Amino acid sequence: MDHHADWLARRKYIEADPEQQRLSQAHQDLCAQINKLNSELRAGTYTLQRLLIARDCVQHFAGEVECTNNSEDEQLEQWTANHGEAWLGMFNSACDDLTEAVLGLCASLTADRAKRSALKDEREIAWGEVKAREEFLGTQYNVEQSTKTQEA
Repeated sequence: MDHHADWLARRKYIEADPEQQRLSQAHQDLCAQINKLNSELRAGTYTLQRLLIARDCVQHFAGEVECTNNSEDEQLEQWTANHGEAWLGMFNSACDDLTEAVLGLCASLTADRAKRSALKDEREIAWGEVKAREEFLGTQYNVEQSTKTQEA
């Protein structure tokens, strides 16, 4: 039997083992969970950036409303029924709301990063189990092949 055919037969033997299949599936499941968390973390980071930009914009416009002259303040009140001070309060409240959203998202992202780290550790252990079982089965295959060759 040539080397490639022997390797294929060995792979087939290893992959047919139910315990090897279970270990491989557990490892694949952990990889899928990590990939999903990576996607969620990436999306959460982009959302965080957008919230920070929005907060900066609101804060900037709050400064513009705060520094209005009397005629602009009168125009604001005429068009919106609220003067500059009321608008400043609304802008400041919007900044507070955005800050709370940013802090909540940061806490969530931090928890997800910790979860991802724990999953990565689990994945490394699972991979070690897969490789150990594969090595054991490879040795078992070699013994069986050696026995068959000696009997022939």
